[in-house]
This record gives sequence, structure tokens and C-alpha cells, in this order.
Amino acid sequence: MKLEELSPNRCVAYYMMSSYLYYEKDKNVITDSLFDQICKKILNNWDKIDHPHKELIDKKSLEAGTGYYIKYTNMIKHAAESWYNESRKTKMSPRQLAGQSSLENFFK
Repeated sequence: MKLEELSPNRCVAYYMMSSYLYYEKDKNVITDSLFDQICKKILNNWDKIDHPHKELIDKKSLEAGTGYYIKYTNMIKHAAESWYNESRKTKMSPRQLAGQSSLENFFK
């Protein structure tokens, strides 16, 4: 799946999970470049996003390409760990993982 095909709400999910894995667990599933692209897509679509975790996101952090200051919910933590573990088991690329449906509730 390509970034262009991801909804802005789904990008929020990837932003949150990627930030948690990178800043809290020293792990990653996606590249820094893809993370930056996700940040830009969220910024460009900010007014259209209605993801329940949008309130945890700071526009200045998106502009800087960081998620360092996010206060992660248990849902984000568990979804991120599941996504990471799935990526390790399947050896799928980040773009392929973007199409996985095992975390659909988080991505809505």
C-alpha cells in the first residue's frame, strides 16, 4: 500500500505507533523518510482528521517531524507493540504492513 492511499486518520495511527516505538522502545517499523511524509500528510489534512487520538498531537511537533512529547495511551502502546511484532514475524515492508487489518480499531 502506498502512502497516498492511506487516509489521514490512518496516518495518525502510524504516526502515534511509530513515535512510541522510536522514542520509548528504540525500535522502528518504518523509515525516517516515511515518518516525515506521514507528518506532512497529517499537517496537510489537519482539519479533515477526526481520529480519537488527534488531541494528543501537537502541530509544531508534526512540523518538526517528531513525536517525542506524545503522552501515549495503553491502546497506542499495545497497538504499536503488536504492529512491531507482526512486522518481525512476517518480514513485510512498511508499505505492505500499512495494509494489514489486524489493528483496524486503532486505525479508524
